[in-house]
Amino acid sequence: MKKINFYMAFLALLFVGSMAQAQTWDKDQSEVWQMILASYVDIDNKDVNWSEKWSTKDALVWGNAYPMPRNIASVKRWDAYQFPLSENMVSEYSPVG
Repeated sequence: MKKINFYMAFLALLFVGSMAQAQTWDKDQSEVWQMILASYVDIDNKDVNWSEKWSTKDALVWGNAYPMPRNIASVKRWDAYQFPLSENMVSEYSPVG
């Protein structure tokens, strides 16, 4: 009886383990993620031009540092003011969704 319980538990673990596989990304998704990571490097380096480099001209940005949506010119202007005053101690980059 113990052998049967052991084998049933083993098979259940195999079945559950096969269902919990990580998501695979296609080439386009991986390319987008690499671009996002590259843009974070510019932000970490306090490159004021990151918004022009990585956004479209009609983009609106609304992050936790901005109280309302801003266009790219406004983001660039405020980053030029804020970047010299701030220092990022910790960065965590992980995909959402």
